[in-house]
Amino acid sequence: MSAETIYELEDIIWLSRSLPLRHMMQPDTALHALRQQVEHLQGLPADGIATIDTPAESMIAADGYLHCLGAYNPDLRGDLLVRCGHPALVALGGMLCLLAPQPDDGAVLERSREGVGADAWLVGLAHRQATGQPAGDEAEHLALIHQIGARLTGLPVQRPRLWRTADVPRAEYDALQEEIRALYRTGGADEAHARMKALMHDKDSVLGQYLKDRSARRA
Repeated sequence: MSAETIYELEDIIWLSRSLPLRHMMQPDTALHALRQQVEHLQGLPADGIATIDTPAESMIAADGYLHCLGAYNPDLRGDLLVRCGHPALVALGGMLCLLAPQPDDGAVLERSREGVGADAWLVGLAHRQATGQPAGDEAEHLALIHQIGARLTGLPVQRPRLWRTADVPRAEYDALQEEIRALYRTGGADEAHARMKALMHDKDSVLGQYLKDRSARRA
């Protein structure tokens, strides 16, 4: 069972969709996926600025990695590797440790290996990197991941907004749900939708911005 995460789980899952994680769960399928990702990234211009001639798959690959790297920090690392408990999210945590290693990765990865990441090959590989051990059977995987990291170096990362669980306006959200239900009963769908739309366009409303992000996540 997963522990409460620092970031909203829905946001973490949304972020994970930036990368082809379903192909990264096992070393054999991951090898093909990593080779393909390296090939796609080679299609980027040297400065990373896409032109009309840049292959779509190159832009998609770069955007996915830059999206995840832009959100990555120690709190998200802990959510992915220790608190979430979902295999795909654990795999994403291992991948990001390999792409953006930090001095204290070893301790967090060890905790993951003792718990939710016990069967995750990416966590094992990241732990070997963090502790200076040879990559073993995943040497080519590690070389490809380093190629991906090198190709992304210097490119501007994206900064997606992930909501911290403690910052979510729970009480206001629950009250709004009751208000919307009442509007549906008394004024119909048009009034309910107008209320939601006005709130999401209010840049000074924390609740409105939370709703706007929720709507975008589920689109």
